[in-house]
Amino acid sequence: MLSADFGHLERDTQMVDRSAAEWVHIDVMDGVFVPNISFGFPVLKAIRKVTAKCLDVHLMIVEPERYVARFAEAGADIVCAAVTSAVRLAECAVNDVLGLEAAVKVREKDASISLKLPGGLGQTNESTCQTLLTALMVYCVQLHEEYPENIIVLDMEV
Repeated sequence: MLSADFGHLERDTQMVDRSAAEWVHIDVMDGVFVPNISFGFPVLKAIRKVTAKCLDVHLMIVEPERYVARFAEAGADIVCAAVTSAVRLAECAVNDVLGLEAAVKVREKDASISLKLPGGLGQTNESTCQTLLTALMVYCVQLHEEYPENIIVLDMEV
């Protein structure tokens, strides 16, 4: 729906509704997790009113778990988010809390995620990084426990 004419959202949604498409895909962006800003609850509700197709909502936002229920209530049939959002949170925390330049590297080939920190952190910063990364590890393990068919944690190091 990103390519829809927002002045004619109902018309464009109905065009998709008449097509052979099985789903209407909606990218939700917050300007933090990704640089762009897109749809929120009111737009999703408006789209839901004019289509019976499956609404597939992709949350590209910080803390997507806080909003899953609200997007479902607004009409989403499927709500998904990337595990990298948790890693992005850890990166932001390291950068904001410690004033360091952490960098997230995601390799889609083998779906691995790593967070690289600069050397020479000092004892206090190293301890804080350790705490943040341990929290990230716990989060990934919890995701695996909730969705064992979809998320497999193979190896984690701090």
